[in-house]
Amino acid sequence: MIELSGLNVSEKQKSIILDKMDKMGHEQVVFCRDKKTGLKAIIAIHSTTMGPSLGGVRMWNYKNELEAFEDVLRLSRGMTYKAAISGLELGGGKAVIFGDSATQKSEALLRRFGQFVESLGGKYITAEDVGMGPKDMEYIKMETNHVTGIAEELGGSGDPSPVTAYGVYMGMKAAAMYRWGNDSLKERTILVQGVGHVGEHLVKYLSDEKANIYINDINKEKLELISKKYDAKILAVEAIYDLEMDIYSPCALGATLNTESIQKLKCQIIAGSANNQLKDERIHAKQLKERGIIYAPDFLINAGGLINVYSEIKGFSREKSLEETKNIYNTTLEILNKAEEEISRFLRFHARASLIVLELIPTKDRRHEADPQHCEQVLKILASVCLATVREVDVVSRFSGEQFAVLCPQTNLAEGEVLAERLITAVTANRDITEADMTVAVGLSDLKEGEGFPDWFERTHKALYQSKRLGFGKLAIAE
Repeated sequence: MIELSGLNVSEKQKSIILDKMDKMGHEQVVFCRDKKTGLKAIIAIHSTTMGPSLGGVRMWNYKNELEAFEDVLRLSRGMTYKAAISGLELGGGKAVIFGDSATQKSEALLRRFGQFVESLGGKYITAEDVGMGPKDMEYIKMETNHVTGIAEELGGSGDPSPVTAYGVYMGMKAAAMYRWGNDSLKERTILVQGVGHVGEHLVKYLSDEKANIYINDINKEKLELISKKYDAKILAVEAIYDLEMDIYSPCALGATLNTESIQKLKCQIIAGSANNQLKDERIHAKQLKERGIIYAPDFLINAGGLINVYSEIKGFSREKSLEETKNIYNTTLEILNKAEEEISRFLRFHARASLIVLELIPTKDRRHEADPQHCEQVLKILASVCLATVREVDVVSRFSGEQFAVLCPQTNLAEGEVLAERLITAVTANRDITEADMTVAVGLSDLKEGEGFPDWFERTHKALYQSKRLGFGKLAIAE
């Protein structure tokens, strides 16, 4: 569902927006406008399958509405991944407000935004993000209870930045262990790009471990302050790509990893707090791999802030949220090792390998009515059906809220088709799934000669979207 009233875009641009929504799997996107307060905002709900969608609201001077739209779509999807990989009973959402947070933010504007949040009936819970703070959440809370990140003195979890930074620090150490066999960051050269709330706390952790720290930020005053406080060296923007460093830590806005920057970076690990660091996930993940650079997924290692605000909803302590955030270390290391193992395995059999992607979808328009806990039960049943149906050599993995992948070694396209149809038959024959008014969309592809995993996965995902258009329980095969 999308509400585009008041959005200043052409019909062609609206078609592009709808296509992006479809590809990213969003449930709902709402454009919010209020002339009296000057509010202009977008709320994106990616998924509510696991629970209400939670994600912060950022205030930023976007160049245009399409730029903001693309940002909020990617950010909200990232929140779904973040919640899922952290094991939280939440879906993914995000909001953006157009404007300069230093000059255009007001109590009236924030309270009006809170009214829009309230109108969504709990499907979206907001929190602080770039350009926002605990005080702003207090204004929003005057209009809705669907907000978290309230100041600690008012009974909230307070500023999530320290917990976010701790998670990034844990992920960084795990990546170091994977790369060098030792997680010590002592004397490692690390560039922290962006020393805002999260970046400053991260610098403190690195300073305590006696790392060789470089910092960069557009705020010159903040740079000088952090430099003196933690004995960090200030690095000019133009010198970033000349620095021989061990770890690059982007902690400002996303999309700093693009074709140009990846070719220039002189680092072995990328681990930072910024969301959506890869400008194009398919293209630039592949380029990082080709250069041998370890990338600690941003939606994993920056999940500490989400864990912190989730603790506010559940009534957990700050100590409990830090304990949960510490697990990011083990999860990061496990994922890096697993990725290497599986990719190596499939490349050995690259002459014959197939990939099946399944997504649990409703047969009726009841996505928003469904109990999240019941949806999760159905997903567990789907996982069991998949595991019982595939062969012993196949690998079943849940990689998104409602999506599963089945990696099939030594399997050509015809053999993969037989297995995919067998999965569809097993799902449609399962009463627990059908009585919940659910079925699956299924995409299939075989690995082409010389094709890397990102391109292979992208082709299969496109087939999945085609399956949705074909109808319930239909298989689509990638070109």
